[in-house]
Amino acid sequence: MPQDVTRLRDPNFDGPKMKAAIDWCRQNDIPIRRCSAWHIKFRQVNFWPHTGVVTLDDGYRHPHKGLEVFQQIVRTLIAQRSGR
Repeated sequence: MPQDVTRLRDPNFDGPKMKAAIDWCRQNDIPIRRCSAWHIKFRQVNFWPHTGVVTLDDGYRHPHKGLEVFQQIVRTLIAQRSGR
C-alpha cells in the first residue's frame, strides 16, 4: 500500500535528490512507497535517487540513470493503464 507522501520525507536525512523525487511524485499524485532510506517504488518500478538507478521487479536495470528516467517510466505506465 502506498504511503502518504507527506510522511515519506525525512528532513533530517534526505538529500536533494530524494527530496526532488518525492516532491515530483507528490506534485503529480504518484502513489509511491518508501522501501528504505534510499529507495522509493511506484508499482514495479524501483528508484534510488542518490545513485539514479532505476530497476523493474523483473530484474531489468535501465541503462540510463536519473530522475528523468524514473519519470519517463512512471508516465509510460500511467498512460498504458489509462489507455492513452
